[in-house]
Amino acid sequence: MKSFHTLFGTSVWVLLHLYTLVLGSDSLLLRELVIHPLGGNTSSIFSTASSSFLTLDERQLKCPAGYPVPCPGGVFCTQLGRFCCPSNQAVSCPTGGTCCTAGCADPGNTCCGTKGQCLPTEQCCSGGGGCATKTGTCCGAGHYCTAGARCCKDADGDSFCSPAGAACFDTMTLDFADYPGMDEIFENMCRGMLRSGQKMGSLNEIILTYIGPRRRSEADKNRRDAGCKDSVCARLFSGGGVKFQCDEFPFATSMEGGAKAAMQCVSGHDNRVMGSRWGTAVRGKTRGTRIRVKIKGFDCGSVGLEKRAAQGAVLKNETTAIYVDGKVYGEYSEGKVAMIVPLDIPDDFVGTFTVSYTIASGEIKSGYIMDGWGEDYGRITIRNSGKSATGVVEVGPEGVGNVMMLAWADDTDVSVKYTTSLATATPTSRTATGVGPAATFGDPTATSGTGRAMGGIGGILVGAACIVSVSLFL
Repeated sequence: MKSFHTLFGTSVWVLLHLYTLVLGSDSLLLRELVIHPLGGNTSSIFSTASSSFLTLDERQLKCPAGYPVPCPGGVFCTQLGRFCCPSNQAVSCPTGGTCCTAGCADPGNTCCGTKGQCLPTEQCCSGGGGCATKTGTCCGAGHYCTAGARCCKDADGDSFCSPAGAACFDTMTLDFADYPGMDEIFENMCRGMLRSGQKMGSLNEIILTYIGPRRRSEADKNRRDAGCKDSVCARLFSGGGVKFQCDEFPFATSMEGGAKAAMQCVSGHDNRVMGSRWGTAVRGKTRGTRIRVKIKGFDCGSVGLEKRAAQGAVLKNETTAIYVDGKVYGEYSEGKVAMIVPLDIPDDFVGTFTVSYTIASGEIKSGYIMDGWGEDYGRITIRNSGKSATGVVEVGPEGVGNVMMLAWADDTDVSVKYTTSLATATPTSRTATGVGPAATFGDPTATSGTGRAMGGIGGILVGAACIVSVSLFL
């Protein structure tokens, strides 16, 4: 039986020693438990039923080298210049510091929440979400505003700050759940947010400043500085003839765009959809307007998310047009569905681009011709079947953004026909006149949840006009 007690006692000591190692360098175990048999008579352990099996005696040990200070409970030791926390003596803090829920606050600092500490010049915001300067204002969990700044809330209830004297900014929220499969677009926006150097309450947001309308040369310079001007993206093609475009973020029509922007080749479809969001947000705004861009459902601290099924806000993606749920445009929405009809203008074209369009059937609530830079080329002034109108885009040497017709519709069967023509700015060049044959693009029919869209979008033909039919059935 002596060998049994020796083995059992040694096992307990080993377990306690392992516990000491796990605690780390701040404190060490001071006591060990040694097992003795009752009265030294090992046989009585088993013959006397009323007796306790074992008694535990504690033997005081000296603190080991390097940890000379015993903690009050007599279990742990710590280093010179430190003290053991009363609530958890496995943790020791420097003299003058403060024991926090987890860890220590340095001398002069205060505990804030479960993981942080605030400097002497700061205050801990409610809930421990972050620290604010004592002259500033706490603004929700994890946010604080500098002195004089305004604490704002967006439609989701998230907090952010507007500078002193400024009204709360509009927020353009981009929810990844609405754009599944557009990983490259969202990853590029995240990289652009990080490269901007803005210190926001979240990695997923940024404040952008609109350069204003008719600032194409400034936008063109931003694109060139970002590396998107004359990039290889426009010369890339994938299966099915999908054209790629260069995507830069922050946007070229923001003052934050340019050399610090992140760039990536993405499909022209994805670029147009996101460009329409920014274009509608700044449409009608003046130079210097600031807009907060927030990303939801996508962690800007992560990369390599797998693509999901093509569902969400993009209701339909065809060569004919792109149909987007109007809800994602928020306050800028003018209908339940936004029908985006790309109007491809050659990159090197300078002159007058004209589109003549007719509502063949149904009704359009409203619409306009615009580009992804937020430039407005006029409203679609017709609404009903049989009505016709013309839009003109003057293209200078600095070029234009992705030009498109954006028409709003509500649960109607809409059919639009249009022709396009190009007239170069130089007198020696030919002027595109007349109406050529209807463009054909394979099977023009595609189905959706409640109906189908029919028609096709033709390329731009220099020297001849192109007639195209686009239909929307909701």
